[in-house]
Amino acid sequence: MAVCIREFNDDDVIPFFDAVRESVSHVSPWLPWCRDGYSIVDAHNWIEGSKFEWKQETDFRFVIYNSQNDEFLGSVAINDIDYINRTATLGYWVRKKTLRKGVAKQASKLALIFAFDMVQLHKIFVDVLPDNIASINVARHFAINPIPENITITFRDNLVTANRFTIEREFFLDSLSARSKEKI
Repeated sequence: MAVCIREFNDDDVIPFFDAVRESVSHVSPWLPWCRDGYSIVDAHNWIEGSKFEWKQETDFRFVIYNSQNDEFLGSVAINDIDYINRTATLGYWVRKKTLRKGVAKQASKLALIFAFDMVQLHKIFVDVLPDNIASINVARHFAINPIPENITITFRDNLVTANRFTIEREFFLDSLSARSKEKI
């Protein structure tokens, strides 16, 4: 599968909606917006918000798609951008039928390249609830330290402990360079 990312556009409303509805059972425990009552209006509003945030350069949400057939696979985003400290967070989800195929990992790599190269960020955080093993595995793949820091976040109006993985620009870019040399 050829995983690519791109900005959201108006043509993504239906594919986004379909992917969300397919994925409620495995995404909703971690992302409260993904719920049984998710509507086409919700999808439209989310995409409009995505386009607005992109123009403001405050949040870069990407469509994850298969470039071989343009199938919508999920979304990856660079959020909570702090331009003063050159930091942000990374978030991702993939539709149910693409689970365990490396899609989130491949899309995250592309989003990180964008964040470090185009936005010139220095550090990206991935905050993951402790039971979300799939997301922990993706975050751990890129983190400078596989042992996360414990932080407190607000989740569903409650303070909870989450794992914070840190991805540093130099470490990430060096690892990309090393991996490309291994393939030669």
